Amino acid sequence: MSSNIDKLIAGLKYLEINSKIKDKVKDYRGRFYTQKTAFLAQALGIDITYPFTPYVSGSYSHQLACDYYTNVEQVESLNTNHELIT
Repeated sequence: MSSNIDKLIAGLKYLEINSKIKDKVKDYRGRFYTQKTAFLAQALGIDITYPFTPYVSGSYSHQLACDYYTNVEQVESLNTNHELIT
């Protein structure tokens, strides 16, 4: 079973968001795109279980932030074996 971060990376890869986040996970803009993409993917029914709360810039998940800081190289390179079913 794929983890939440793998599912999110597959979504970012599908949406071709890599130009927005490549080498920018530590940058505000990259984190912003990652947070918003995860929230929208969850709202659209992708099985990601990050808890989101309202925040200054919209929805925010502390757990997601921990995951992308822990997996910086994986997120920046969009490295995952998970495939979305379209």
